Amino acid sequence: LLARLKELARTDVLTGLLNRRAFDERLAEELDRARRTEEPFTLILGDIDHFKAINDRHGHAAGDAALSRIADLLIEQSRSIDAVARVGGEEFALILPGTDLERGVGAAERLRYALKRTTEHEALTMSFGVVEAPRHGRLPDDLLRKADRALYAAKAKGRDRTVTPGDVTAAAAPS
Repeated sequence: LLARLKELARTDVLTGLLNRRAFDERLAEELDRARRTEEPFTLILGDIDHFKAINDRHGHAAGDAALSRIADLLIEQSRSIDAVARVGGEEFALILPGTDLERGVGAAERLRYALKRTTEHEALTMSFGVVEAPRHGRLPDDLLRKADRALYAAKAKGRDRTVTPGDVTAAAAPS
């Protein structure tokens, strides 16, 4: 019973992915590992484009189904060593150990294209912000802030794209 309660406390009920608490723990662990091994990892933040329109047009059950479908796709497209989490309403995060920025961008792009291929009725798209640790930060908050800025820039540049900190202009980034 305690093991089940612990699992429930770390799992998003709708998608079965890691929740924000478990994600934060895993991010801290990966930063510790990166410091010890000097091996990079990639953090990807992804947000479903125009998600509110899905709920408004088709109802919350359709929105929940879209979230579940995307969660399944993220797991299907990830390696067993990767961490996949739902960290907000329509926001997801992935931690890819042993992955540099270039390979992390490639992974995000594969996710974007896989999502387009699996959409049944309406085109579901996602925008991604990708950072590499320790290159873009040595603390969880630094990495998350830079990934969020890159994600925000992806949205500002038209959505359905992947952006890195090097792609973020001062005009596109939130203050």
